[in-house]
Amino acid sequence: MNIHKPGSFDPWALSLESYLACTNHILYANQIAISKESYDALPAEYQQALEQAVSEAIAEIRPQLTQLDEDSKQIMVDSGMELIEYDDSFFQEILALDSVTALYDQINEDVNGLGTILQEALAEAAAGQAE
Repeated sequence: MNIHKPGSFDPWALSLESYLACTNHILYANQIAISKESYDALPAEYQQALEQAVSEAIAEIRPQLTQLDEDSKQIMVDSGMELIEYDDSFFQEILALDSVTALYDQINEDVNGLGTILQEALAEAAAGQAE
């Protein structure tokens, strides 16, 4: 695949796979990061400006990434791949398995609660989008 031109695919790469399974992984997990120490060292007006810039960047790029995802899927389907989509109940059933719950708990423990923090932030962002 051509990673330099979003939405542009190498036909050879498409010939390698016949199926595209939609697994609900995080769409384009881009991040904007700064250490707490660096953030706290910024004057308040710079912190506010940074928060505003990040909010504006997210608002601008989110619909572009969603459109890129939709366009990319269509290109692959048009090139002969079979798109497999799952009902949300399937994902809930998998997430409710004891083995999956234990795995998520272990991962969350290994990263000092970061998994919980990220899940809460994603839920909050999704709720904000719905408004």
